[in-house]
Amino acid sequence: MNDRAEMTFRMAVVDVFKFSDGRTVFVGKIDSGEDAILLPGKCELSVGDLTTEIDIQPEMLSHVQQIDDRLRAVATSNNLSLPNNVSSGQITLRGRMRMRGHRDLVGIESPPREFVPDRMTLGPRLPEGWDGDSWTSPDESSCYLRAWNKATATYAIGRGNRYDEARAVLLDEIARGGRPVEISVRSAV
Repeated sequence: MNDRAEMTFRMAVVDVFKFSDGRTVFVGKIDSGEDAILLPGKCELSVGDLTTEIDIQPEMLSHVQQIDDRLRAVATSNNLSLPNNVSSGQITLRGRMRMRGHRDLVGIESPPREFVPDRMTLGPRLPEGWDGDSWTSPDESSCYLRAWNKATATYAIGRGNRYDEARAVLLDEIARGGRPVEISVRSAV
């Protein structure tokens, strides 16, 4: 199984409603951020102390996103009987997800699996010829910066507890020439 398939989201449900076709819709915020793509399939539904498995459909694109882009919506056709007195915060969903963006670049070290794109930056300001991106741990306690130079086939990595620490490490590695991009191919025979 690849890294993307192993990533999971946790949705704190803030609203539940039913469509006339029988689908139940869950609306809420996920802790993985807006760059997460919620995948259809098996999902764990927890209501208070009770947990069950349901099948969710592809994420719904609706007016909900126009109101608050942090809210997400998924639906299930499973026949559910939810208590009427369940309050917001007592329902959670856990399911598979993947992240938008290019986590894996050919020949270049990837960010740690649990890291997400850093939405506060477009990546570090870099010397001429270098491109890069910025990643952060979900709790924002660690930064991972990555830069690459296509002309020289080199890349650099900067890690730190704060953005400025990671940037200093990254720029130092760039100044030293970076690491060579390595691509290896294994024969299938």
